[in-house]
Amino acid sequence: MTTSTRYHSVKARSRRAILTLALPLLAAMPALAAGDVPGSKDHPLVSRFAGATITAYEHKDFDEVFLPDRPVKDADKAEGLHLEGKITWVWYTIGAGKSALEVERNYQDALQKAGFQTLFRCAKDECGDDFQSLVINSGKVLPRGKGDAAFGGSHRTILAKAASAAG
Repeated sequence: MTTSTRYHSVKARSRRAILTLALPLLAAMPALAAGDVPGSKDHPLVSRFAGATITAYEHKDFDEVFLPDRPVKDADKAEGLHLEGKITWVWYTIGAGKSALEVERNYQDALQKAGFQTLFRCAKDECGDDFQSLVINSGKVLPRGKGDAAFGGSHRTILAKAASAAG
């Protein structure tokens, strides 16, 4: 098993950075060769989990994104934050032997040390029956055709924000 981490950063017009981390535990995913996707880079506000590889990356200087900030029972009626601004999506894959909980705790600690405030956090069924469908299939949260196609049963999500002079 490998653990895959997706996160995107939004520098919204309201001068705050919003990060959301989806930490799914994926079964039957082959180990990837070392090396990041060409043109990718870590976000300066959040360091990568040790041993992680960037498997997909996308950056937009200005776009919109929807981030759920509560459990999702129905993807068509999901509530959350509608943000626009500079958006960076980074998908990491972490080798076998690491649990989604270990990765989540690592990011939770890093976000707290960097001054982020947690807005929403959920794990597995707490995220709601339609959470995975909204994130993976709607095109509102993640761009279609990037990253992995399934979360698996052990996914964990953190939505956090931090004020920044740069936005």
